Amino acid sequence: MSKLVNNRQRIIVYSSILCTFFSCKVNTSNHIIKKQIATTKLQSLDGPYVYTDKDSLTIISVEQRKDASFFIKTTEIKRKKNQTFISKINNSDKDEFAFALAKKYVVPDAVYEAQDKILVTSDIEGNFNTFYSLLLGNKVMDKNYNWIYGKGHLVICGDMFDRGTEVLPSLWLLYKLEQEAERAGGKVHYILGNHDVMNLYLDIRYVDEKYIDLARIVSGIEDDHKKAYRFLMSEKNELVKWIKSKNAVEKIGNNLFLHGGISEELVNTGLSIEDINTIVRKNLEHNPIKKPTSDEASKLVFSSMGPFWYRGLIKNSGSKYQKIKETALDRILGFYAVEHIIIGHTIVADEVTSDFNGKVIRVDIKHPKEKFTGKSHVLLIENGKYYKVSDTGKRMKMDFH
Repeated sequence: MSKLVNNRQRIIVYSSILCTFFSCKVNTSNHIIKKQIATTKLQSLDGPYVYTDKDSLTIISVEQRKDASFFIKTTEIKRKKNQTFISKINNSDKDEFAFALAKKYVVPDAVYEAQDKILVTSDIEGNFNTFYSLLLGNKVMDKNYNWIYGKGHLVICGDMFDRGTEVLPSLWLLYKLEQEAERAGGKVHYILGNHDVMNLYLDIRYVDEKYIDLARIVSGIEDDHKKAYRFLMSEKNELVKWIKSKNAVEKIGNNLFLHGGISEELVNTGLSIEDINTIVRKNLEHNPIKKPTSDEASKLVFSSMGPFWYRGLIKNSGSKYQKIKETALDRILGFYAVEHIIIGHTIVADEVTSDFNGKVIRVDIKHPKEKFTGKSHVLLIENGKYYKVSDTGKRMKMDFH
């Protein structure tokens, strides 16, 4: 016992010596080690990035001091029950909310029975203000960020990542609501989009510069942005673990949900919904460093004809393909036994729209960056009827004829 005490004391002493150089704070009773790095490169809040190593957690965040300067805070702590973390948002309201880590990440079902109430959106892309407004305005959550949608289902048809500056808060909010929905008998469906998987295989062309800058600082890798970003998106990152459990295609009642679209080429392979999701998870499992092409099925699923990238349900794509014909679309609908395919990925108008008499419903719009403008819209499926609804809750029934 005395040897264990001595070893513990040595660890604390060594940690204290190291922290003299790194502006750390050591809490010997709770085993909390804090390191702060001043930065002029980063000019906004970010995080928390939560990494798990057995029973220990490392939390990285960008915080702001009273003098308005920013610093990177790294905290190491033992993982305990009922721990909560704070996500802070860079907006005029200075929004923030608390969340807890899930105990485990379970692969969700891909096929569900019809539901009384489904709210659908896509391509949030780090736009927290719009996401907040859509959820609050449609009574999915309350002002305290709590799920109040009961047994309703919330579907995100991909692309929480890229372009925007509030990716982490948007993800953590969805993460939080998913847990609360389960307890209430509801469901959150986070269906992966091309930008979500691009971040996992290190295609960082659309990642906001603030995330690259943070990755370079915390990793110490200055000359290789991809390697630096891999440090940020490591397999120990709780959000990465969570995202890797998600599906690329799901079916609820007579509706098929995905990000880009289903092509004839994909259906010709005979791949089922479960087959597609299994291929996606298999290829993302070990953090690939480029777009997966390990076999023909994987190559197709991650190609321009796959569910992440295909735009043929909406338009032509140069010399690659023409917009799908209705006879081919009907074959796809029949193959998956659905009446509607609901997609994001491609902006068509400033509101939710449909094509082919409602066989294709398009939910990607150019969301405003301000809250409650009345110009942000989502799809509502309620008791088998389809509506486009605004971030203020105003609804309009969709006419498919």
